[in-house]
Amino acid sequence: MQSNMILGGLAAAQALAVIGVWTWSAVDTTPETIDLIPISPLAIDEIAILSDPQTGEPDVRLFRTDDGWRIDGSDGAPADPAKVEDLLENLGQEQGRTPVATSATSHGQLGVSDADFTRRVQLTTSTGVTTLTLGSGRNPHLRVDDDPRVWRAKHVSPWSLKTRAVDWLDQPYLEIDTDALETLSLPTDEGPVRLARVDGLWHLDPPIEGLAVEQELVDGALGQLASIRAAGLPDDVNAPVTGLSVSWSVANEGQSHLGSLQLSPEHEGWHTLRAKDRPFAVTVRAGMVNQITSISRGALLVPDESTGDTEGELP
Repeated sequence: MQSNMILGGLAAAQALAVIGVWTWSAVDTTPETIDLIPISPLAIDEIAILSDPQTGEPDVRLFRTDDGWRIDGSDGAPADPAKVEDLLENLGQEQGRTPVATSATSHGQLGVSDADFTRRVQLTTSTGVTTLTLGSGRNPHLRVDDDPRVWRAKHVSPWSLKTRAVDWLDQPYLEIDTDALETLSLPTDEGPVRLARVDGLWHLDPPIEGLAVEQELVDGALGQLASIRAAGLPDDVNAPVTGLSVSWSVANEGQSHLGSLQLSPEHEGWHTLRAKDRPFAVTVRAGMVNQITSISRGALLVPDESTGDTEGELP
């Protein structure tokens, strides 16, 4: 009888032990995932990106308008919407569970102190400013506002936080369909030459008997015209641009629309450009427009072999 009682007691103790183990293991001790940036990307009206802790001045500032995102200090040059939306999306995805550090004494060592950081981002909403401080590397350390906790960023990095205004510029600079051009005026070493497209080929306008247009030269110039991408912004984006000029007309719904591009003389391997339909100027390397700026009139206008008349003279 006593033996049975002892066995029964042992069985009960084992059952309680199993229940205790099950109860302990059922408790979830995993830290809760939190959003590191406590604002909605849709609420952000301005993004300022800094790289120099000494000056504390933004390298670039983007601001939201009714017409989309713009670049501050560049006469309202439009920011590339895809780049801005990617940044906002990545900011909204930053989450964390366990911080890398929880004390402000670690900020200097981790590269997220006020005196030493790789990037600082200021996000402005209607209710205030949220400040992100980032260290270096692909997955940099990240600190939010005055919170001493430091996290590991997974979606934003110094590489994605560009500090040049041109890196946020909407590309390409010109919106032009070269196949739809009706007329074209190109600069040459002896002045502008006006052309008209007839049955897919370029001709002098007005025509000159015995002279034809070298089609490959025109195609090369148009190829560069359509692919112009800004490499920089001039110091004064509002300054007029004088020098060479390219102009054209485009047929659209039965009407002709005029366009033009002004190119400054080359300076240290660069040109400044301003298009008629763009409110700001940009700079490009000379090699990006050399087939526009270095056209020889003698190479562009050649004897018209289709007529057998090679006596035509250049106008």
